[in-house]
Amino acid sequence: MKYYEDMRTKWGFNDGVATPWGVELYRQVYIEAINRVSKELGSKVEAFPYDRPGMHNFCLLLYRKIGEDADAKRWQEAAVDEPMEKAVLICLGLGLDGLIQVEPKLPEDWKAQLEDLIVNAEKLED
Repeated sequence: MKYYEDMRTKWGFNDGVATPWGVELYRQVYIEAINRVSKELGSKVEAFPYDRPGMHNFCLLLYRKIGEDADAKRWQEAAVDEPMEKAVLICLGLGLDGLIQVEPKLPEDWKAQLEDLIVNAEKLED
């Protein structure tokens, strides 16, 4: 889970500037695995995705008590219990990142976009 620590703080991924492609897919797999293992270990806490608005890192992985509504006005992240800590340690060793396939691709109009960039750059030189 190479991105786990970055997902735990708003300052992750170099304060959001270096967010990798497909980071939401990694988070989805991490959460599924962590919650599956933690449930079997009897945790009272679950991981969930949170897309932070504004500046900084948007792709957070947070914890809440099972059944708690994370959209409540006075919501605070739950403390991680011992079964959850064990679940995270187990998941760190599972090689979950190998499940994700992120393939870069060009948009259909990439040549037009490239032309716009070049034309605008030429205008700056004038």
